[in-house]
Amino acid sequence: MGRSIIEAKILHTSTGLQLPIKRYSTSKSKQTLEFAGLHGYNDKSNTLKELLQSLKGQIQEKSLTRLDIAIDFKEKIPTRVIKHIKKVRPKQFSWYNSTYFKTEKEKKKNYHINILLYDKGIKENLNDDISRLEFSFGGSYFRGKYKIKDLPLLYEKMEKAIKRFTGLDIKIERL
Repeated sequence: MGRSIIEAKILHTSTGLQLPIKRYSTSKSKQTLEFAGLHGYNDKSNTLKELLQSLKGQIQEKSLTRLDIAIDFKEKIPTRVIKHIKKVRPKQFSWYNSTYFKTEKEKKKNYHINILLYDKGIKENLNDDISRLEFSFGGSYFRGKYKIKDLPLLYEKMEKAIKRFTGLDIKIERL
């Protein structure tokens, strides 16, 4: 069952950013503020990082509901990485321009970890050919017990999960 949005608003900042605020049917008393594109390929991502840094002291006790980690590759993702992912997630599901890697039992949504790949160059209208491998760590991954202040602990945990899925030793860029 999906999470239905029952209310949506746009927060307009003095720097020109527009951030979505959503209220879902599963948590009617909480609102979700979405910071999407922190490490993008445009000026908006720098402004978004500055806003997040300025709010850091005020949001330390807020809960995490989802965190997406992306690895960008010039041209295409190495075959050895795809083979490594397919060992754990052998089923592929395509939706628009994205390919999701699923387990045999998994349906469309995984509330723990979703793995997908897509062409970031096409999505962002870039001149470069950039393939993106994205790990979407969902609410059940955090089990409701992690706050913004716990991000340093989570980075290590997520880096280990990404290594397990891909075989790549990566370091997540800290905020």
